[in-house]
This record gives sequence, C-alpha cells and structure tokens, in this order.
Amino acid sequence: MHIAGTDFDRHLELASILPLAGYKGLGPAKRGQTPREVPSRVYFDLATWHLINTVYAPARMLELRRMRDFYADVRQHERLMRIVTLRLGHALAAAAEAAKIAVADGGATQIDLDPMEPGLEASLEEAQALQAIDADVQRIVDAASETVLNAGLKPAQLDALYFTGGSTGLKPLAARIAERFPAVRAVHGDRFASVATGLGVYAQRRFA
Repeated sequence: MHIAGTDFDRHLELASILPLAGYKGLGPAKRGQTPREVPSRVYFDLATWHLINTVYAPARMLELRRMRDFYADVRQHERLMRIVTLRLGHALAAAAEAAKIAVADGGATQIDLDPMEPGLEASLEEAQALQAIDADVQRIVDAASETVLNAGLKPAQLDALYFTGGSTGLKPLAARIAERFPAVRAVHGDRFASVATGLGVYAQRRFA
C-alpha cells in the first residue's frame, strides 16, 4: 500500500478546486436525454502530481480545446483551458496542500484561485475534507493494524504510537489510529523534522 500526503491533496483538489473547472460538470441539456457528465480523465491527471505535465502536451491541449461543446457552463471549459495554457497544474496542487494544512486543526479556509479567473475562490470545510479523504484514512488505519499483526504482536503489547510526518498532523487520521489502539500511549514527533532526525540517529548508530 502506498498512500502519502499527495494522495490526500489529490482528493481535496478534486473535491474543492477542480469542480470550478468542470470536474463532474454536465454537458448541455438535450431534449429527452439526461445531460452527460463531461469526461473526467483530464481532472484526474491534473490532480495527480506526476501526471500534470502530460496535460500540457500539444495534442492533449488540442483535444481539450475541441471539448468546449461538451460543457453546459462554458466558463468551466474556459477555466480548464486557462489552467492548461498557463500551466497552473502544480500551483493548484500546492493550493490544495495548503488548504489541507489550513483545515488540519478544524475549521474552514478559502482557496485563492485568482490565476484561474480573477476574483475566483473555492472554499474547503473540515467536514468536506474529511469526506474526501475518508477512504485513504481508513486504508492507513487498517494498514497499522495489519502491521502489528504481521509483527506477531497484540495491541496491548505496544508501548507507544509514534506519529511522525506531515500527514499525521491531520487530527482525524491520528485520532482514528489511536482509537484502534486505545490503551497505547500516543507520542507526537516534529512533523517537519522527526523523519530526518530519526535518520540521523540511525546513521550515527550504524556508522559512528
């Protein structure tokens, strides 16, 4: 299993930012037909860090320009084209990460999308963020239980749960892991330096 902070960012970008550019948007209504959802592949690629640059390929951009008639709200298509024309994909991914951090302790935040369209903003609330990342959070919690099982231990044999890294700053994630091991003491490391510190300690023990 490979889940990292960028996976959370991806889901949050799809939930809060990219709908303004047409993600899950509908096409024009036609008599006697239910409007179809616009193709979603470009949005998944824009929200996936290592695939963002593939959207800027000339052939891909030409394909996207030809999709204008797929959108009932042509403003969504215009925003999408501005994203790819100005190569805003990584900036939007960074905005999603910043929004994740902003709501990590609860509350809500506004995401400035002025580069996409002057004056445009997206909102992200804690409940919306939790819903967007719930499946990944559950996978991490299940992986923690599986790790203990594979180590041949029972939860009661654990001395501490050590939370390190940026994603553990999300209180709901840390809380759900702690709920799985209610009798175990929780220890929170430095979110920004504890991994490097641990590597330094290991290096000293191994090579000193």
